[in-house]
Parts: sequence; structure tokens; C-alpha cells
Amino acid sequence: MLAQRLLELAFKADLSAIAVSFTAGIGTCGYLWLQGGDQGFLLYWVIALFALSALRIIAHLRNGENGSTSALNLELASRWRWQNVTGLQCAGIMWAVLSMHTIATMPMESAFVLVLVVFSMSTGATGTLAPLNWPAKFYFLLMVGPIVAAFLARPMPEVTLAVVGLLFFLLNVVFHKANHQTLLKSEQLRLANGKLASALSREQAELKSLNEGLERRVKERTEDLLFLAEHDLLTGILNRTGASNYLATLAEHGGSNKKTVVLFIDLDRFKEMNDGLGHAVGDEVLRTVAARLRENSPSGAAVCRWGGDEFLILYPVDGSNALEEGRALADTLRGAVEAPIRAMSHELRVGFSAGVSISAMDQSSLYEAIRSADLALGEVKRQRRGATRVFSDDLGKRFERQLLISQSLRSALSKEELKVAYQPVVSAETHQLVAYEALLRWKSPFLGDVRPDEFIPIAEDLGEIIPIGKYVLDRGLEELAASEFGKTGVKLAINVSATQLVDNRWPQIVESTLTKHGISAEQLILEVTETAFDAADDNLVQSVLRACRQLGVEVHIDDFGTGYSSLERLHQYPVTALKIDRSFVQQMSSGGLAIIEGSLVIAKKSGLKTVAEGVETLEQARALAKLGVDHLQGYYFGKPEFHFNRPFKGPLSDANAG
Repeated sequence: MLAQRLLELAFKADLSAIAVSFTAGIGTCGYLWLQGGDQGFLLYWVIALFALSALRIIAHLRNGENGSTSALNLELASRWRWQNVTGLQCAGIMWAVLSMHTIATMPMESAFVLVLVVFSMSTGATGTLAPLNWPAKFYFLLMVGPIVAAFLARPMPEVTLAVVGLLFFLLNVVFHKANHQTLLKSEQLRLANGKLASALSREQAELKSLNEGLERRVKERTEDLLFLAEHDLLTGILNRTGASNYLATLAEHGGSNKKTVVLFIDLDRFKEMNDGLGHAVGDEVLRTVAARLRENSPSGAAVCRWGGDEFLILYPVDGSNALEEGRALADTLRGAVEAPIRAMSHELRVGFSAGVSISAMDQSSLYEAIRSADLALGEVKRQRRGATRVFSDDLGKRFERQLLISQSLRSALSKEELKVAYQPVVSAETHQLVAYEALLRWKSPFLGDVRPDEFIPIAEDLGEIIPIGKYVLDRGLEELAASEFGKTGVKLAINVSATQLVDNRWPQIVESTLTKHGISAEQLILEVTETAFDAADDNLVQSVLRACRQLGVEVHIDDFGTGYSSLERLHQYPVTALKIDRSFVQQMSSGGLAIIEGSLVIAKKSGLKTVAEGVETLEQARALAKLGVDHLQGYYFGKPEFHFNRPFKGPLSDANAG
């Protein structure tokens, strides 16, 4: 009788359970569809859900008493029990498949919505499935177990969420067992003695209280999950998801006269501190910095850890003084962050660089403002750390141009947009031709003439400088060999970047290219800036240059005096000449003369030749020759041209000057 009564209770709850599962499935798939989920998978899943629900409803109606949907036909009870358990477990399997697919393929915020739906259904089932024993527990396992497994199977396992899911499963089992036992007892009492109706009422009251407590716990756990989804676990402040939700709120409730200050912060040299003192110290520094940013930000501001040692501050202000408030906020936060930090046994000081931008309150403008603040921050880090830079239209245009250059540069070589120009180098004493410098020129059909100081640094960042350098070397030697100067001993100077000098194949490339064009190694000059001497792979740079020097190739230091190499390091490299920068030649009447004289003393003591570039007048040529400069280069003798132009020798005496 008791088993029959439990079946009757399960039968009464059957249609509502089917309806809940069907409605939740349709709603969840609709949400996942809108969030960009796998539409084909979702469509098949919904079709399968519809078919399963229809079969379960048909089975329910066929086993009812005289067509009733709430009274079970006792003669068919055994058949309905088997059909009900089968349908229930099939539903659990379908939800398991949906859960594992969603967690594996979609962003965590979408997965959290699905998890909340599944947890809610599982919680509700502790009551509706109370008449069933092991089938209900297996259903809970099918609903929650795959979620736990999916969280652990992610590339970065979500152990915390997996543990939460496991605890939730255990709670469901515990509460279902309690519900089941309560139901058994109530039915036993009802069947044993109808006089115990009051006792049954108390049991029902306890069951209601139990369900309310469970709902309360589910609500609390849901709030915890939402907090975890929106907050950084290390620092407790908002993460990117939380910042995104905050931006949506701003866009929804912000007024037309309001602006948002966006402050992008990057800690200065945090990686060195983290690597040198350990991640435990680094984590403590991040927690302290986050706390100080939160404590010193105005009310209503959102403080977010954007990633690593980057932080984002979002602060709605009155539009009339947004820029001033942004600067003031940056100064306030800087003062707070730079105070000493006690991390374990270390007392540390941390500074930061910051970019600031101002945005309207609509969501697209807010996201654009974050990008602008990040660009301004990048400019600070390139120029000098520890400062604040406000984003401007000029800065945006510059970054836009750099982006266009980087995109066009990737195909410039294959499209033959890069050309090599040649500028003569002459003897300072006789003005006779001694060499040509190969200078790269780029005329883009979209950007026009692009200056080398614009595209060369970008080429180095992109790694394009390697094929470009080979092209200049090959084209220069090819054209020298084909010219009348190839057999006269005239030299060719090409510029080589630090990126090329950390490639130990470079000497072989130089040697094979010289052989290919029949040019002597003594006719090739490699011009290297002082910045190459500060490369991280200093020993490799020295080795590559020595190998080139052993071939007979000369090595000149370009732009000498503008870098920061020490004289000690200068002697470590196989240098044959110093090239005095044009800026000193143009300033000979002021401080430039002293630097030139000093450079000549260094060269003479080191046994090096000297070349002065940027010579534009006869007076400059004579003065440099008188000082003892060996070779001259500049517009006075010839501009860079796309062929080997003979230099203008110029008058060597006042009598010839015109």
C-alpha cells in the first residue's frame, strides 16, 4: 500500500515536472542562442526535448484512471513506474549533454546562467521527486555531476566552482533523502491511523520549512556564484566581467550631461619585483594596491583589476570638469599607491603609469574610452614611466597611422614598394668618392612617402626587419656590382638593426650575398647604432660582428654620441669607424663642436676612422676637414637618389667658391 501511495504521489507531480523541464529547457536554449551558442546543437537539443516531453506526456495520459491526469490507474502502475523512471533519466542525460557542451564552448557568464538553471531545477526536484528514492538520486547525479566534470576539464580548471557543484549535489541528496523520509513517515502515519492528521500537518509544516531553508541556501549560493563571476579572486575588486556589467549600468542610467573618467593604470616594473621576490610577495603587493585604489577612489567609482598588474578606474562625473577630475583622481591615487608597502619581510615602494580618457555615457563610447586610455598608457610607458597621459585626438591619429603602417608594411616588400637610395660619402681632404650609404625609402600607395624613422621601428617590432635587411643588402650589392663603381673599390654602407645582429646566421648571409654578386668583403660597411650594444644578447651581438669583421667587412657606429654606450663597451666591439650624428654638425656654432672634437679624440686614441654626416655647406665641410674628420656625407655632396650619383666635389679653396 505504501509503495502504491508513493507512485500515486509521483504520478500527480509528473506533468508539472515535465512542464518545468520543458519550459526551463526552451528558455535556457533561447538565452544561449542569443549569446552566440552553437545554433545547430541547440536546435537538435530542443527537438529532442520536445520529443521526450511528448512521449512522457503520452505515457502519463495512457496510464491515468479513466483519462484523469492526476489519478493513476493501479492496474497499469508497474508499467507507468518503468516509463516514468526511464523518461526522468533521459531528461537528466539531455541536461548533462547541454551543460557539458555549454561550459566547454561558451564564455563563463553564459555557463553560469545554465548552471543556475540546472541547480534551481535540481533543487526543486528534491521536493517533486520525493516519492522516488534511487531514481531521484541518480537524476541529481546526471544533472550536477557533468557540470563538476566540465569545470575541471577546462584548460584552466575551475576547482572552486567544481567543489561548489559537488557540495550542491550532496545537499540535494541530503534534502531529498529528508523529503523522502518525511514523505514515508507521513504516509505511514496516514495509513496507520487517520486520527494522526494533526501529526501529518506538523510533518507538512516541517517539509515547508525545510524547503524554505533550502531556497534560502540556494539564494545565498547563487549570490556567491554571482560575486565570484564578477570579482577578482586575488584582490576582491571587480574583474573584467564586473567592469563590463558596471559599464552596462552606466550606459543605462547615465544622464546626457554626465561623463565618465576612465583611468588605466599599470604598475611600474612590477614584473621585476614579482620575478625577483616571488609570486607570494607580488600577490600581496597587488592586494595592497587594489585596496588603496578602492579606498581612495570616490564614491560611485568602479575599481577593476583588468589583468596582471593593470587596473581600471571608472568614475562618472559632471561633464563640465571631467578632465580636471580625471587628473586629480590620478594624482590622488598615485600618492596613495606610492606609500611604502609591507609585503612579508620586505618594505617596497610601487609607482604606476596611467592613461586617462573621458567618455560619454553610452556603452560604445565607454569601451572606446577604455581603449583610448590604454593607448595613452602605452605612450607613457614608451616615453617615461611614472607619469599620467591624457588621451588626445593627435595621439589617436598617431596610433591609427602606426596601425596603418604596420598593416601595409607586411606586404610592402612583396609589392616592391620599398626602394634603395644611395648617398655618396667623400674624403674630407680631397672630396673624392669613397663610399655610398644605402638608404631605404618607402612610398606607399595609401600612405604616401613614409619616413624611415616611422616604419623602421615598426618593422623591428613586427620582425619584418629581417627580410627587409636581406633585401637592402642584396639589392645594394647587386646594383653596386652592376655599376661602374663595383670594380673601383668604392664601398657600400648598409644599416643593420639589433634584431639582425642577434641572428647568428647573419655572417653567412653577408658572405653568401657578397659571393653572389662578386663584391669584395672590404667594400661592405655595416652601420650599427649604439642601441644595438645594449641588446639583451650582448655576447651574441659581439660574436656576430666579429664574424663579419673576420670576413673583411667594416663596422661603423652610426649616430655616435646620441646613444649611451660606454667607452669600455666600445672597445669590446670590432668597430672600424665612428659616424658623427648630423645634429652635432648642424650645431657646430654652439655645443655641437665640443662633442665633435671629443668624438675625434676618442676615435684617434682608439685607432678608428671618422665620418661626419649632415654636411650641407662648404663652410661645414672645411671646418670638419680642419678638425681632422676623415670622411664627409651630406646634401652638399649629394642627396640620396635611386642610382649611384657622382658626388659634387665642391670648391676646395675660397678662390673656387661660388
